[in-house]
Amino acid sequence: MLGQLKQLHAQILASLDELEALTKQADPPMDRLPAVRLALTRASRSRAALLDRLHGQLVQRASANRRVELEALKGEAKANLILSSQHIGSWTVREIIARWPDYCAASKEMRTAMRRRISREVELIYPLLD
Repeated sequence: MLGQLKQLHAQILASLDELEALTKQADPPMDRLPAVRLALTRASRSRAALLDRLHGQLVQRASANRRVELEALKGEAKANLILSSQHIGSWTVREIIARWPDYCAASKEMRTAMRRRISREVELIYPLLD
């Protein structure tokens, strides 16, 4: 399971890197952007599903302090899913083209939050699966 989680993290981080590069362009690269967003969404949802399946096992392996952190992480995952869905729903292709600088700023906020989330998962979950 650790290998699968690491692979999903790598896919997500690669998509975030690509999205970051695309949002540095002066105009929206609509030939690549939708595919990158889709790849990111799929990898992120696969990661969330994996973590949901592993939650009971992780809690059993964790110390009391880590259990509290795992529960907080799980709660944050639900909130993040809502935020991500709202972001994707708000930023349609038409909106991205019309408001490219605004999309770039919103994307940066989401990418920062996702990187922070993955760092927390690496720190908290990898040792429990090792």
